[in-house]
Formats: sequence, C-alpha cells, structure tokens
Amino acid sequence: MSAEPPSDVIYAKEWLARFRSQFDESADDPRTALGLFYDRHRRFVVAPGSSPPSRPEYTYEEWNRTFAAFLGSLARDFGLVQASGGTDLPQLMWFWHGIPDRPAVAIREVKVATDSIVEHDLPSVVKSGALLTVLVIYPDFPAPLGTSSVEEATERWRARVGEELARLGVDREFLLATISAFDWEIPAPWKGFIWHPSERSMRSVE
Repeated sequence: MSAEPPSDVIYAKEWLARFRSQFDESADDPRTALGLFYDRHRRFVVAPGSSPPSRPEYTYEEWNRTFAAFLGSLARDFGLVQASGGTDLPQLMWFWHGIPDRPAVAIREVKVATDSIVEHDLPSVVKSGALLTVLVIYPDFPAPLGTSSVEEATERWRARVGEELARLGVDREFLLATISAFDWEIPAPWKGFIWHPSERSMRSVE
C-alpha cells in the first residue's frame, strides 16, 4: 500500500499563480537576474515596429542560468529544496524537506517545440513520480505547420499533450505552462493548462 501524500501537496493552480506573480515581479526588477535579462532584451533586441526575430536572441546557456535561478527562488518560497536529476533527461526537480526520494514538483522545460515533447520529454517528467509535474514549452518555436498565431500553436500543443497524458494513463495533476518564445511583455502572458485525471481532460487556467 502506498503512503498517503503529504498534507501540504502543491496543486497546479497554486503553483501557476505564484509562478506568474513572481515571474512578473522579478522580470520587472532590474536588480534580479531575470529583470536584467528582460531589460537587456527589450532595450537592444526588440526595436519598436520591428518584425519578430527568426529565433530568440539569447543563448540557451544564458536563459538556462536565468530561469533556473528564478525557479530556485520560487522553490524556496514553497519551502522546498531544489535538486537535479532523477530521470533520463536533465530537469529541475523540487523535493519535500526530509523526503529526498519523493519529489514534490518535477519541472521539465523544453526550449524547441518538436515531436520530442510527446515522445521523450513528457514521458520523462511523468516518470519522475512527482506529486505535481510541470512541462514548460514555447509553442511557436517553431510554429507547428498550419498555424498562423501563437494561440493556434498553443492549442495544437495543448491537444497533443492532453492526448499523450490520456495514453499514458496519468493519474495525478499535470500542468502545461506556455508562452511565446518572442513575447517580452510584462506582465508576461503565461498560459496554463491543467490535466484533470478524473475527467481525462486539460482545462485552461485563467
């Protein structure tokens, strides 16, 4: 018989609410790593009236460091210890204090939206066994064939992720968080979609 989950389980809606709030606060503060990153990008990359660049104008390494630092701060806000590893793909994993073998939240960020999301990344983060799993994607990098907006690209990926979660028989909450790879507005227009196991469906979080 499996042990009962801790009473202070983090639910997807709560995680997304704090994520959005703290992301905006940090991105709008040039004293933070995320704020410096946003300030530099908006000043020197996105010129008023210009067309979006063909790809995000930053190195993956720079964004890795910046986003990891932000997630680490968010983890501390939840009272969690941040660690890595635990699956066959590199990812951030947050653990409950004192229970190192049972992750509270496992996060997988995928920078390029290809078929590997449903073939490798999604199964990997689900396999972590975390009480809450989160997949972060940029659905319009590249835009799926036949789509002409970030909204269409997001809906395409929401449907694909939902189908894969159903196929895998996921019986815990799952959060898909999305934002355009080319959007640098504050507040940041993050979208969230929660998998509800009892309904076998993904619903948008407003």
